[in-house]
Amino acid sequence: MKYKATLSIRPDLWDFGKQRVKALKQLPHHIELNNHLEKIRSAAFKAFWEYMDSHDGINPYMRELKLLVDLKLNRVKKQIKMDFLAFFQRIIDQSEVE
Repeated sequence: MKYKATLSIRPDLWDFGKQRVKALKQLPHHIELNNHLEKIRSAAFKAFWEYMDSHDGINPYMRELKLLVDLKLNRVKKQIKMDFLAFFQRIIDQSEVE
């Protein structure tokens, strides 16, 4: 899942393998930046598993997962209602499980 972290960093300061900010003297706040990224990652995992638990093991759609992460990180105040197509798809998915 791609999720906007509200941060930007120059590519030469980014560790692409670890998906974290490099620990360099040029960047004394790398720990805080990486902690922020870990907070987002943790919120995404927690939102995913909570959704799975409450929906009988059905995976959330990316749109739903991003909204749940936004809610966990207090980026939105209230949940947006599901549109008709998403609601109908959810009914189909649930009927296939049973």
